[in-house]
Amino acid sequence: MKATIDIGTNSVRLLVAERGQGTMVPLVKESIITRLGQNVDQAGNLDPKAVDRTIETLIFFKEKRIPRGITPRVIATSAVRDAENRAEFLRDVRLKTGWDVQVLTGTQEARLSFRGALNALEPERIQEPAVVLDVGGGSTELYTGLADGTLLGGGSVQAGAVRMTERFITCHPVSTDELRALDEEIQLLLQPLVEKTIVFGPKMLAAVGGTATSAAAICQGLVEYDEKQITGFVLSRDRLGQLYNQLGRLSLAERLQLPGLQKGREDVIAAGIGILWNAVIMLGFEEIVVSDGDLLQASLLFAVDEG
Repeated sequence: MKATIDIGTNSVRLLVAERGQGTMVPLVKESIITRLGQNVDQAGNLDPKAVDRTIETLIFFKEKRIPRGITPRVIATSAVRDAENRAEFLRDVRLKTGWDVQVLTGTQEARLSFRGALNALEPERIQEPAVVLDVGGGSTELYTGLADGTLLGGGSVQAGAVRMTERFITCHPVSTDELRALDEEIQLLLQPLVEKTIVFGPKMLAAVGGTATSAAAICQGLVEYDEKQITGFVLSRDRLGQLYNQLGRLSLAERLQLPGLQKGREDVIAAGIGILWNAVIMLGFEEIVVSDGDLLQASLLFAVDEG
C-alpha cells in the first residue's frame, strides 16, 4: 500500500492505493481546497492563513485518512515553487507532520502529468504523438510524447486558474473588458509553448487537472464526482467555448448551482476554462479527451525525472 499527497496552488489532494505492475487500486482519494497560492503572484510569499489551512489539511490526512505506518510521498507544485518563503513552509510541514516535501520543477510537473494522463486512458483511445495539457492553479503545463512514456518535449508557463483570476478578474459576472484582457495574457504566455508543441505534429490532446475534470463533470451534470465518467470524456471545442461564455456571465452563487462544480472553485473556474479554451484553439484541436489521471497517480507509479 502506498500514499501520495499533492500540495497544489488551489487544493491538497490525497491518494492511497494498492500498487501493482503499472496499475493501482485506489483505496482513499480526497481533495480539499485550501488555496495555498492565495496572493502568491502579487506578494511573492505564501499567506500565513493559507499556510495554516494547508497544514491543517495535511494533519487531517495523516490522522484520519492515511493508514497507520504509511509515510506518503508528498509533492508540491507552483505555489510553493514560486514562494520566497517556501523554506519556512517546508520546515513547518516537517515539524508538524514529520513529512519531507519534494517541490517539483515545472518540467517535472509536466512529465508526471503526461504519464498519469495517458496511463489512465484506454490504450485504444491514445493517438501518437499525444499532447497532455494540465491547467493548474498557478501554472499550465504542456507535454508531448508517446503512449509508452517516451517524452518528446514541452514545458510549463506561469498561467494558472488562481493566478489569472487574481490578475484580471475583479467581479462576477466577469466584465467583457476583463475577459478580453485575460484572453490576451493567456495567449501571450502560452504562445512559446504552443509553438514548441506544434513542431511534434500531435494527433490528440488530453487534459488533466481540476479545471478539465470540472468541465467534464459540469457538461455531464454529475451530482457526484465519478472518475469513470470523467476519464475518456470527450469535450468538443465548441462546447468548451460555450461553457467559457456561460461561466463568465454567472455570479458565484449561480455557478455553485451547476452540478459538477466543487465548492471552492467557483471564483477561479472561469479563468481556468479560459486557459483551457485558449490552449485548444491555439493548438488547433477540435476536441480534448479528459483524464482523471495526472501527477497524483503518476507520483505513485513512476519515478520523478530530473529536470
